[in-house]
Amino acid sequence: MEEWLSNLKELNLNSDQILALVMEKIREKTKLVEEMQNETLKRTKEIEWLHSELVTQDKKRKAETALKKEPVESKKVKKEAPRVKEIACDDMTTRILGFLPGLQGFKLLLVSKQFLRAVEQLKSYYYCDGDDVTSFSESIFFKHLNIVDIVPEGMLNFGEMLTKVDEIKELRCKPKGKFYASLFSKKSRIEKIVIEESCHSVELDSFNLYNLQELSVHFLDVISNISKFVNNTTHSLRVLKIDADEGIGGSLSPIASLPELEELCLTNIEILPETKLFDIFKCKTLRKCQISTCSGTDMVEIPMINLECPNLVSLNLISKLMFCDIVCNFKMPKLATLKLSGVTRRGAVYLSSNESLTNLCNVEFSNPKDETYQLMFQNQNLISLKQLILRAQQDTETLSGLLFHLSKQESPFSLEKLVIEKRKPSLDGFDVFCSSAKFTNLTELVISLPSFIKQLMLLAECKHFSNLRKLYIGNHMDVGLETNEIEEVKRMEFISQLSKNETFKNLKNLKYYISDNDIVILKNSSVISLNELCIGRKDLLTSYGYRHLCEWGISWKICQ
Repeated sequence: MEEWLSNLKELNLNSDQILALVMEKIREKTKLVEEMQNETLKRTKEIEWLHSELVTQDKKRKAETALKKEPVESKKVKKEAPRVKEIACDDMTTRILGFLPGLQGFKLLLVSKQFLRAVEQLKSYYYCDGDDVTSFSESIFFKHLNIVDIVPEGMLNFGEMLTKVDEIKELRCKPKGKFYASLFSKKSRIEKIVIEESCHSVELDSFNLYNLQELSVHFLDVISNISKFVNNTTHSLRVLKIDADEGIGGSLSPIASLPELEELCLTNIEILPETKLFDIFKCKTLRKCQISTCSGTDMVEIPMINLECPNLVSLNLISKLMFCDIVCNFKMPKLATLKLSGVTRRGAVYLSSNESLTNLCNVEFSNPKDETYQLMFQNQNLISLKQLILRAQQDTETLSGLLFHLSKQESPFSLEKLVIEKRKPSLDGFDVFCSSAKFTNLTELVISLPSFIKQLMLLAECKHFSNLRKLYIGNHMDVGLETNEIEEVKRMEFISQLSKNETFKNLKNLKYYISDNDIVILKNSSVISLNELCIGRKDLLTSYGYRHLCEWGISWKICQ
């Protein structure tokens, strides 16, 4: 059989021709089995007839009784034929699935009861353009699905199938047009809908989505009315994610009325007076919020707003219109993670006096407009701060004095992770940072390559980083680094000094502009025992260095 199937592949037949040949082969095999069983049945009858002729008259009653049982035996023999056919079908169909596309393979499988019993545990199904789902939806196979992943031309034919199935709990789709309403029955148990990439409009007001907990939608057009997503059928919604390529407009106030909402993600919001953006934070159940703005009116004239977000744990805001600044004044007693992009002096002043940030652990600033964000670290309520990430993509002097500021200022927190990434490195205060005892709890340090290479030797000789486990020097922003600067780094023998310093005995992960000699030094070090090595520039290594890396036996990668 396997040889026959392989011969079919060599004939370059299309899927319909292959399916027709396979079905013909099955019928031939089934017919042969039935003929063999009929022959066996015929011989059985002949033996019984001869036996009845030989018995005496006094045993005629027993012979007649035996003859009455004959049809039962015949039924038993005939009943075995479908079972043999079923086994033969399983043997065939499991071999042809590899080259039958779409539902054609499943159509063949559906004649096998044994296979259907096996797939009752299957929970997901992927549907592509061109698949004929009409007959497939009638099978018991579909009625056990919990997850459906579809990429149809339209949603009409698939909608018919969904109305017949109440067990689906998760639906992912890429509708090319409108996501049609009334796809679900009133008994629908669907909990998650993800509409990706190509949707133009969605209306949920006529949906039966009383169990819906998560909704994620990506639009190509402007969304002007958010109320289409918020109605009496979405009150169980816990996660709402809306991404519109052309922006999200209209009033956002209805979102605050969702009684169970815990996570909200809105991308490309237009900041206009009618947007009522701050009403989002009136949702008392909100725990995680991510918002990015695309355009609109600057908020310079907006006065200070006092709002309380009692359950907010994570906040991620991206805005160039002073939206971040105003939110910095909100009371957020449970806030643990804060990510801001575009914060100005106004926001920094609010953060410096916000007494509700006692649980704040992780802070990330991206592209601050000036150094005034440092005012935040004057807040004596930041007792839980452990992680600080600062990134400046523009060619500015922002972040230049941060290390000096953190080293000199009295603060209630003790950092465990510090990340400073700049487009044009200028780490003023790096010498003060290396000599300060305030950073003894640091376990992870990621910094841009200092503009003065000799500063690295201060780090290699430092005595305060005994808990450091991860050290990254240089990042993806160091794209303008000249070759002669790299050579200068190599001449400073930074790695040689680092490998001798007992302070770095706990270091396990290192990223640097490693050369061949550096690999040999680290490999033979009796102080540092690395688990992972990230190489900043692959052009600094030769085959000699790569050979030692392979012999070393640690995990390594090129981080260029």
